[in-house]
Amino acid sequence: MTNRDTNSQNNEFNNDLNGYYDQNGNYIPFGYYDENGNYVSNGYYDQDGNFIPNGYYDQSGNYISNDYYDQNGNFIQNDGNNQNNNEFTPAGYYDPNGFFIVNGYYDQDGNYVENDQTNFEQGVTGQYDQFANDYQNNDFLGNNNYSNLNQENIEEQNKETKKDKSKKKSSKLGFIVAFLLACVIAVGVYYFKFYKKDDKVVHLDQYKVELAAYGTNRQGKVNIDIVEIPEVKDADDNIKKFLKKPEIKYNPTENLENGSKVDVEITLNKDEAQKKGLKVSGTFKRTLTVTGLSEEKTEKKEEAKTTSTAYWNKNKGDKLYQFVKSWEKSLNQSYKEYTPSNQVNFHGLKLPTETEMAGDARLVLEGDKLISMKWSPEGNYKDVYNIVAVFSDIDKPVNSVAHLYYFTILNGEPIVLITEQNQGNSKKYVYFRRTANVDLQKGFENIVKSS
Repeated sequence: MTNRDTNSQNNEFNNDLNGYYDQNGNYIPFGYYDENGNYVSNGYYDQDGNFIPNGYYDQSGNYISNDYYDQNGNFIQNDGNNQNNNEFTPAGYYDPNGFFIVNGYYDQDGNYVENDQTNFEQGVTGQYDQFANDYQNNDFLGNNNYSNLNQENIEEQNKETKKDKSKKKSSKLGFIVAFLLACVIAVGVYYFKFYKKDDKVVHLDQYKVELAAYGTNRQGKVNIDIVEIPEVKDADDNIKKFLKKPEIKYNPTENLENGSKVDVEITLNKDEAQKKGLKVSGTFKRTLTVTGLSEEKTEKKEEAKTTSTAYWNKNKGDKLYQFVKSWEKSLNQSYKEYTPSNQVNFHGLKLPTETEMAGDARLVLEGDKLISMKWSPEGNYKDVYNIVAVFSDIDKPVNSVAHLYYFTILNGEPIVLITEQNQGNSKKYVYFRRTANVDLQKGFENIVKSS
């Protein structure tokens, strides 16, 4: 006799076998029709592997049927009064699945009675309905409780799945954050270890400039003066010299007036910078305002501003020439006199001129103080430095230092101006100052005041 699978302990309802496992692991089938149309009756296997069809054997070995079909196909349900009558003994065979197939029975006289199939099927239908009702009302594990247990298991599995997904999301987010942080650290290390340490960076926006205007209002011009260069780590003199001479572009360049706006741009030659190991960064663009241009004057206005008193004349000019030739001996110097028609080449500038302008250059006082000058044989223009004489020792300089003296009269006051400037600048200014030589200043004053 075939024993059923011991996996019945799982208490799982088996739809294919149309039955269930009881709490002892025994499979209880409701029953089914085999391929020959025979009904497989309800029964189970005992602990010894014997199939017990819908009943049991008593201790005397007699089979006690709970219910059965009689010879006419009528289903007889045992009421408990005839259990020990031993009236009928079922007959049949075991199918390949180990189930007992009832196709007849033995009556109390030992005669074999074969079931009528038609009546048998009718009876079975009622029996199957009874089994279905019993199944619906069964409280055994694996029947009604199975659906509840299955639902609880599904809900628990869903909770675990959500937890796993949440953990996976948290793990993935943590990995992304850690990766980004590692990238930031790597970039920082690279910058400070290589870029910042080894490269000499020139930040163009660190340049500081000044705008220098010259000329008269509405006809003025400007120059851009570099006041401060960018700071570069470990910059030598060669690099500093390179930074002091950037490429400067500005517009407009002429016919300017006070209040005009000038756009200034500074750049560096990148090829030259690269040769010097420099890296150029940023830009320099500024808009500056023009100031300091003198008012435009006409000849009539200038004539109107002259005084009736002449502070200078040819006779006084001769006296000054004699005084300078005597004074130069005390300094072991040699001076010559120059005029607008007989100019001196003073380090590339042709001087004197009729005004404070000398080509693109402008004569100013120290401190970028703009002044107006005028060549004046009589020295009587108001509020103007009247140039009455000019002397220089540039032909025979002492100790390679040349001097240029302007003898001027400002509103009747004798003033001797001097410059020793030997090179130009971005502003194109020629800086003059009052002489510190007391003897020269005093001698000029005496001549101006003489008759």
